[in-house]
Amino acid sequence: MENQMIGRRGEKRFETLCSDAGVTCNQSIEDDYGWDKMIEYPPRILPFAAVDMQPAHVIAAVQVKTTETGSRSVSISLTNALRYAKSLLPQFIVLVVLEEGKQARYFARHVWAQLIAEWLKAGREAYAEGIKALHKRTVTVAFTADDERGEDVVAWIRREIEGIAVPYAATKKLLIDTVGFENGHGSIEITISTSDGNNLIDLQLGLLPHLDVQRLIYTSERFGIRAGRPEIDVSNVRLQLQPEGRPCSLLLEFATGDRVSIGATMYGAGTKQNEALRVASRVIDITFGPGDRNRVHAQLDGAERITLEEMCVFSHLLAAKPTDDIMVAIVVEGEAFDMGSISMNVQNHGADLSWITLGTNAMRAIVAECGQVPGSFSMDECDAAIGGLQILSGLMSDRVIRVDFIPEPTVDASFSGFLAYCSMAIGTQTFSAVAYRPVIEDKMAGRRRKVTFGLPKLLWGRIWPSGSVDGDAVRTAYQRALDRYPESMNIMAMGDLERIVNDNGGDRELVSDLPTWRTPPILPVRSGRRPGNKG
Repeated sequence: MENQMIGRRGEKRFETLCSDAGVTCNQSIEDDYGWDKMIEYPPRILPFAAVDMQPAHVIAAVQVKTTETGSRSVSISLTNALRYAKSLLPQFIVLVVLEEGKQARYFARHVWAQLIAEWLKAGREAYAEGIKALHKRTVTVAFTADDERGEDVVAWIRREIEGIAVPYAATKKLLIDTVGFENGHGSIEITISTSDGNNLIDLQLGLLPHLDVQRLIYTSERFGIRAGRPEIDVSNVRLQLQPEGRPCSLLLEFATGDRVSIGATMYGAGTKQNEALRVASRVIDITFGPGDRNRVHAQLDGAERITLEEMCVFSHLLAAKPTDDIMVAIVVEGEAFDMGSISMNVQNHGADLSWITLGTNAMRAIVAECGQVPGSFSMDECDAAIGGLQILSGLMSDRVIRVDFIPEPTVDASFSGFLAYCSMAIGTQTFSAVAYRPVIEDKMAGRRRKVTFGLPKLLWGRIWPSGSVDGDAVRTAYQRALDRYPESMNIMAMGDLERIVNDNGGDRELVSDLPTWRTPPILPVRSGRRPGNKG
């Protein structure tokens, strides 16, 4: 029997299956684009949905092939195969097997991931070879026992369509646009001046907005197959790149011993012989290479709101001496890489930076103790809160402090330690703390008594929204801490350190022993409360 008649027999049987299933089957009169049938499924009615919210009917294009032999493979022109692969409509290949004396058998394949990849690759190979008559090339579609659908083939087609993520067209478009490009989309060759070598690396790192090049050639590559000729070949153009970075953590260890980690983005560029690495965050930008060339840039707008960790890093950077080595490490997907050290050369250190550095360290300790997540704040808000940062630093910074005063006759002869609390407002939040410091030195200098207290122990901490501080809760935490110490310990119970500092009576000074290269700041303490009073 002629092939045309065999094909018609198969198509008629498929049409009958569609009719039996209540599916509309439209015959292609002029099949210029390869499909034989356009089938339409009635929509699935949602009983409680409005008319305008009901789903649309499902449509699929079907190419019906028929055979009377035992062959389970068919040939399709490469032109049609590429049309099926790139069409956003659901496409199916149905094979009807009509063997004499046997019931008709139905095989079907969905033009999806495997077939799309195979056919697009075949098209790429033909393009690379310079072949233009794609209709003269064919691809083979093989059917296995797993592809046999029986007389349920029409219902199977609908299940296949509905099994794809909605919307179908968008899901297929994403597949078409990405398959074969797993290792990149191609290569670019550029011609630049020899003096622009490092500028090209900086462009790849995102440090330059653009680079003027003498010539640019782009050749695409898909499925590992390079195009036979360049798609782009232009001269005297401006090249702009959008570098794609990887998230990482930037770990800095300062000369003070403080270690702080912040989120950053890592960019790489160059070759093994001339490579560079950039680690960029909101407060510091470090570029390693190419070669021995390292660059560090720290900048922050006064009104920009950043995290506590970022503020701690920024204040430490600006407060660092030029001779300080700041150790740098990068953590990527759990693996740490030591990057050596950097140094800062900041002119005109602000006097308040020392307090911001100590204060942010104190706030980090409170966060670690209470487990709360602090909000963001700005450098302007730090400057406005400098008085509170001084008091918080006096209470619990990682520096020794000294109380210098003229003792009254009722003052105790010796102290075991210092206990106090304070609440410090910054931006939209308030940090509260109760801390204890042990006495490490107590001596007289003329008429003045100088009591030096060691490193603090944070006993309680809390973060509140501004204006919502529970003063009773803070005082209760302070009293509980005081009651835990035995009577044998003579505690200098200062109570509210902020009230002591801001009161107008007495004659005491609370000195924070900062690193010797800075001028030691002094907290004036004026209070009618006498050291040694418990409560």
